[in-house]
Amino acid sequence: MAKYAVNEEGVAALNLLATRVLECCSAIKENTYHLETVSEDYQGLLGPHYNSLIQALESIKNESEQMKTPVEDISSALTDIADAYEEIIANDRVKAGEKNAQASKGSFISRIFGKSAGSSAGAEGSKFESYDVDEHGFVHGDNYEGYISDWDGYSSENFESEMFGDNAQVSSISPSSIEGIRVSEYDMENPEVFWGQHKKGGTKESFVEIASHIPEVKEALTSGRSLIELENDERLGPCSSIYFDPSRIPQVIECDGYYEFQGNGRHRILAARELGYDIPVKVIGTRKRK
Repeated sequence: MAKYAVNEEGVAALNLLATRVLECCSAIKENTYHLETVSEDYQGLLGPHYNSLIQALESIKNESEQMKTPVEDISSALTDIADAYEEIIANDRVKAGEKNAQASKGSFISRIFGKSAGSSAGAEGSKFESYDVDEHGFVHGDNYEGYISDWDGYSSENFESEMFGDNAQVSSISPSSIEGIRVSEYDMENPEVFWGQHKKGGTKESFVEIASHIPEVKEALTSGRSLIELENDERLGPCSSIYFDPSRIPQVIECDGYYEFQGNGRHRILAARELGYDIPVKVIGTRKRK
């Protein structure tokens, strides 16, 4: 293998691979966005699996973004190895140079993957923070059994759905009644990355602190203060914006004994669950067993 690699064909193959890994990374991102667009056309047929698909695609986008720099490093390393092989060939020192090239390759792979190579990926798969998580990545809510039964047994023939369109209704519900929130294996292994995805420097504690103002914002709105005023309040603004702005509140579908999450707001829902506060949601439709 090594003798074959240290020749002009091997150099060409390494340079081609360096280019292809970058192309693959870009293609994953482009195809993920394409799948999101196409899946919207089949939302009715997919039922609860539409939400699962959208969350899975979102996880792929997030994880591919996290892998962008390592992939670029791999591409650069492959190019460096190809350059080293070219020097070996030019100086006709195959045997001596072969060891150096392999050592460079080994040290790079060790640097990039050494930390994760010994990790027990998936060993913590049953938990995310304090929440139970199933093999699909769904965080257990109060009626997980009902949700997963519907998810496993869904077909358009045994369920009836109605989407409200412009007649969507805002309701205040327990975040624990929301099922279908999905976390990836990467999220479970790197919770600090999960909490920091949408807010620079964001942490679980910072989200929980924002959620802690939910009762105060509710009381202020009830007493007559406007949402715009509250959103401009230095202390209450973040809570007012992400939990009470109708254009930003999480969307759900009302089902048999639970609400199904519709793809945006995982962080704020889980933060509110930590404190046990009800939150406003936009009910965009219903899905019931026939």
